[in-house]
Amino acid sequence: MIESFIITLREGVEAALIIGITLVYLAKIQRPELRKPVYAAIAAATLASVNTNGRIWSKLGVRNAESRRRLGVRCLYRGTMIRLD
Repeated sequence: MIESFIITLREGVEAALIIGITLVYLAKIQRPELRKPVYAAIAAATLASVNTNGRIWSKLGVRNAESRRRLGVRCLYRGTMIRLD
């Protein structure tokens, strides 16, 4: 589980760096009017991510917190069994 957290954290840092570099470059070339599309793309990507997450949980039949907890325990158990083989 810590591996997933580290990978997710790394991907988030990469995305932040790309966004930061893009915004700094736009400021450097004096094109601040192009910042609005960058922010729109960030919002669209965030909404797409949340939507995909919801669809995955829905396909797995997870409707409430208790179902998510049970699914998480099952996944951890199965992951442990795979590693022990």
